[in-house]
Amino acid sequence: MLDLFRETKEFYKLQELEKLAPKTKGITSMSVKEVLQSLVDDSRKQLSTLEQSIKTLKRQHQDLGQDVVKEEADREETAKLQSQHLELEKQLDSFTTPDEVKLAETKQELIERLKTSALRSTGKIISLVLLLAPAGSSPRFADNISAFLSYQTNNGGSEAAAAFRQEHNLPEDFDDLAF
Repeated sequence: MLDLFRETKEFYKLQELEKLAPKTKGITSMSVKEVLQSLVDDSRKQLSTLEQSIKTLKRQHQDLGQDVVKEEADREETAKLQSQHLELEKQLDSFTTPDEVKLAETKQELIERLKTSALRSTGKIISLVLLLAPAGSSPRFADNISAFLSYQTNNGGSEAAAAFRQEHNLPEDFDDLAF
């Protein structure tokens, strides 16, 4: 029956097929209607299958489109984060590898400041020594402070020693402290 349609490439009414099919292909006129109905049913099944496939593919296409949009946004964010990461690594490298020349200049500048402040007031050196004193070395610094107080008393008068005691909150009987 399909061969008849392919050979003639024309459209027929059911009555025409019932007359033409027995003559050209040897199909009985009673079975023509059944054969046509089975062809229609097969076509409907194929059409239904194709519709389901198209719906599935359309849904997958929409999902992929949404995924593409999301991935593009994620790529932009990733690019920004990578550039921030590189900047932070550069900053970290600048902190971890100090510039030796700059470090030496800063150290020399600090030493010069300490020398000039030492020339202005010897008491400030003791203040600096007290601030920089290690935790377990108190007796040695107490001896140094006692020696400094006696020096201030002998050379600068008791007023200089009293001013030093007051500035550093040292009690009057500081010389008698036992460690």
